[in-house]
Amino acid sequence: MFFKIIKPSRILENHVKQYWILEMEACELIGNCHRVIPHGLTEMIFNYRDLYKCTSGNDFDIQPRISMSGQKSKFSDVLPADKTGIISVMFYPLGAKQFFPFPLAEIADKSVGLENIFNREIAFLTEKLMEKCNLSQRIELIEEFLIQKLYRNFTADDHLVKESLFLINKHRGFVCLGEMLKKLKTSERQLERKFQSQIGISPKKFIRIIRFQSTIYDFQFNSNQNFTNLGYNNGYYDQSHFIKEFQLFTGYSPKEFFKYPNLYSDYFC
Repeated sequence: MFFKIIKPSRILENHVKQYWILEMEACELIGNCHRVIPHGLTEMIFNYRDLYKCTSGNDFDIQPRISMSGQKSKFSDVLPADKTGIISVMFYPLGAKQFFPFPLAEIADKSVGLENIFNREIAFLTEKLMEKCNLSQRIELIEEFLIQKLYRNFTADDHLVKESLFLINKHRGFVCLGEMLKKLKTSERQLERKFQSQIGISPKKFIRIIRFQSTIYDFQFNSNQNFTNLGYNNGYYDQSHFIKEFQLFTGYSPKEFFKYPNLYSDYFC
């Protein structure tokens, strides 16, 4: 298995958090599926080897060559192909809106093929990606596409959403929405409308996901703490609340989830 994280070029670094690359044979995956959990980021996924499948309800759907994966509020499972080759562009929460001219709520908890949005451009990009034989050439091609979209779709930052994100990140999701609205001098309805359009989900749901990611990040550096303290330190008011959130976001209890090796937070890493 080959896995690598690459930082974007300077022109994209305020919008794109990182690229991650995965190449793997099906026999290298322990178990049949890989579980994908909410991480607070929007992804653009390029598949240059065999097509893989992802859960959609009770079924597995074949994923397109190039797709957008919106904000996730629940877990899903990926059934890998015989030969996996993926490049994922991970956008900051406010990053994706600079490239794609539609409300991001439209792709929340979905994975949509970009050929339905950009047509010929995606057909051309797909063809070139399949031709390129090394990683640096593929990354260069993806960045050319993103820079073109950035210049075409760039909009000024929404200060209300930006300030909201600052507060949520500062407190790592351990923040009361009501208190945050008072500081921002806005209404929940106004903030939710902006979040749905520019991030893809409501501020309340986003806060829950960031708190969940913060808990994983906390565990990375202090795996010896008991789960009662872990939950309490990250804003869960009791064990029942802690367990319920983890079951929603991962399908496992905290005890089951944290048994897995090499866990890390995509959002805070």
